[in-house]
Amino acid sequence: LFVIGMEMSFKQLASIKKTVFIAGSLQVGLTVIVAALAYHFLGNSWNESVFIGFLFSLSSTVIVLKTFQDRKAINSPHARNALAILIFQDIIVVPMMLFTPIIAGESGNLTVSILSLLLKSAALILITYLSIRYVVPKLLHAVARTNSKELFLLVTFTLCFAVAFLTSEAGLSLALGAFIAGLIISESDYNYQATSIILPFRELFSSFFFVSVGMLLDLSFFMNHILLILFLVVVLLVVKTMITAIAVAVLKYPFRTVLLTSLSLFQVGEFAFILSKVGMEYNLLNTETNQYFLSVSIVSMLLTPFV
Repeated sequence: LFVIGMEMSFKQLASIKKTVFIAGSLQVGLTVIVAALAYHFLGNSWNESVFIGFLFSLSSTVIVLKTFQDRKAINSPHARNALAILIFQDIIVVPMMLFTPIIAGESGNLTVSILSLLLKSAALILITYLSIRYVVPKLLHAVARTNSKELFLLVTFTLCFAVAFLTSEAGLSLALGAFIAGLIISESDYNYQATSIILPFRELFSSFFFVSVGMLLDLSFFMNHILLILFLVVVLLVVKTMITAIAVAVLKYPFRTVLLTSLSLFQVGEFAFILSKVGMEYNLLNTETNQYFLSVSIVSMLLTPFV
């Protein structure tokens, strides 16, 4: 996501704001409703059903954008639409985490949590703006003058992790922070230099990500329930593709763009794994259901590049 941010600009991001909020909210909202109704129909409680809807509404930012990058299609209309919806999902996962204790009947002080999140978000936006205008361009210029590749690499990494850490402390996601850090660097004169230095590390960290996803799967459970899992994957592909197609079609994009965008977002994403841990803490997800969820999610991730 840091690399994706470096390859974009705030002008490009502003050009997709309509898709972020309209298509993003429709895709998440409709997926939550359909998944919740289906799970409730199977005899489960409404609070568990809504939580299952939360999980299946999220897609994989890492896999989708990596696939588009590998195919040199990151600037295509369908890739921009997918990015817009994924940005909305990365933002909405925070309110979902705040809402999880409420549907579990353990609300705590929600008003204070929301006000705190809004204040921290506003502070983060201000820091980002000041960094773009006054801090990062001057810092990178000073570092570039030393002609030290090692120092430039260290400063680039530090910026990525520092901004990601700040967003995490503000209650937002680490990945969103990495994306913002990339956007900050994209506005400087040393954007291409930073991108070329960081690219080899992207492959390394992507590998770590996929290894960690694989470690979540219980292989014996998967083999014992493989037919049902594959059936659920097919249902997920068809239903989520149709919902995303409706969300994008509302904005009157051509059929090809609608189809490619919707097919790219059918899988379940990495943030759903984090959310599932919260659900297990509040007893909205039992161990067996969680294994079904993980199995379906991982198979859908594996299928994404082929789809």
